[in-house]
Amino acid sequence: MKQFHALLISTILLFSLSANAENRIDSVVTSDDSANLILEMIGAFDSGNHYVYYIDTDNNSDTGFYSSDYLAVDTALYQYSGSGKNWSWNKISNAVNIYSSSNKAQTRIPLDVLNPGRIIKLKAAVRSADWRQKTSHPQVLDYFFTTKNFIDSIYISNDASNLALKMKGTFEDGSHHAYFLDIDNNTDTGYYGADNLVVDNVLFEYSGNGRIWQWDIISTDLVVESTSVQSQAYVPLALLNTGDVISFRASVRTADWKQKRIYPQAVEYRMVPNEINSEAKIFIIGDSTVHNNDFPDGEGGFFELGWGDQIGQFMKNADNVFNEARSGASSKSYKVVKKYNHDWDETKALIAGTDLSKGAYLLIQFGHNDRKIDQPNLGTLPGRGNSFYQELKQYIDEARTMGVTPVLVTSVQTQFKNRFLIPEYRATVLALAEDENVLVLDLAQRSYVEFNTYENSAAIQNIFGYDDTTHFNPTGAKIVASWVKDLACNSVDQKLCNQFKVAP
Repeated sequence: MKQFHALLISTILLFSLSANAENRIDSVVTSDDSANLILEMIGAFDSGNHYVYYIDTDNNSDTGFYSSDYLAVDTALYQYSGSGKNWSWNKISNAVNIYSSSNKAQTRIPLDVLNPGRIIKLKAAVRSADWRQKTSHPQVLDYFFTTKNFIDSIYISNDASNLALKMKGTFEDGSHHAYFLDIDNNTDTGYYGADNLVVDNVLFEYSGNGRIWQWDIISTDLVVESTSVQSQAYVPLALLNTGDVISFRASVRTADWKQKRIYPQAVEYRMVPNEINSEAKIFIIGDSTVHNNDFPDGEGGFFELGWGDQIGQFMKNADNVFNEARSGASSKSYKVVKKYNHDWDETKALIAGTDLSKGAYLLIQFGHNDRKIDQPNLGTLPGRGNSFYQELKQYIDEARTMGVTPVLVTSVQTQFKNRFLIPEYRATVLALAEDENVLVLDLAQRSYVEFNTYENSAAIQNIFGYDDTTHFNPTGAKIVASWVKDLACNSVDQKLCNQFKVAP
């Protein structure tokens, strides 16, 4: 009898080990096409298995079931509906396609149903036909979508005349950009809350009963600016009956209207009142990426300019901009070395002699020349409390003493793809901004992201550069100035934003 029991136990163990051995995940391969997220498990699989994927579509650990927003099981797709820790899922589709063999299982999930962000995380598992055995892939996988028509971010701003709506991402030629506007901040009105709809250059107003798709055309001549990496629409406020707070969602469709991507979050926005003045003075200090007039073109212009030279084109009143930056300056040398008979003392004298009754800002961007630590008159050391930190802090303290609001700007990148210049100086600026409660415009990060949308470094330099990879031609300087405007108008300082024009 003991021998029988031993044989039975051995048989059970052998069967169990064999069953587990049949379900082995060696790797998971992720890809996409214009319509589907494609997931492939490679390994050894028994027949009748169930293939499971936990998918974090918004790359946010605070949402979903332990960050998983969707669950794909065989041909079914579920969306999480719980509180974050309890097991609660709603089935939303049976459109998942699956093919499996003894060494590969491919799952294709329609992107229209999944609606992922640019970056997703996923976990893979396979269960036996009777659901009792589970084999999980040990890693959480990151995937960056390669297809076009993805929205990375959305923005909104206004002035007294226009509402500006912007989406940034990667868009194919001929794609259609849409914004759903809840202008009364009331989800009980409009189409699931949306009172107006903007599609390309057309403005619609909802005319249905709340659930049917019914819209009236209000205007067909909105101003729209679209490129392969961003799209912006300007809506005259005279056509909208907006309240103090509005919210909006954004989506993009392919040129043939068949494929749609929806930005996963709604954005709430408080309208900037007209009474917030647009007559504040803007003083700027920095280096040659901010101001550059070293190379006149012989026709009254210059071959190279800084973003501060071009930012007046985006201001409501360009006469309120005082670009006091100087080529070759570091945070240290600007205080002690005169360039074109100018230094920090002259800037302070200019500020003191200017009417500041409507407010004033000092934009501060240094770093490019501070990294030259082998030159004692220029170099400073990055790091909280070190010389770069202390030099910038002095500008902040003195600006506040003069009644001027300081704004730190991290240094614009050089014209290369996938190269982040002097990250330690950017980190110092961010640390100082946190310590001193100062607004920071992260131009270093913004320019890094923008430059990485180009095919290669040569393409960047062809558009932005003139004689080297640091300084900008007039067109490049204007583009960088537009990024500064965007950063200001997506900051918490509505007054600073209101100094800029909304419409082009």
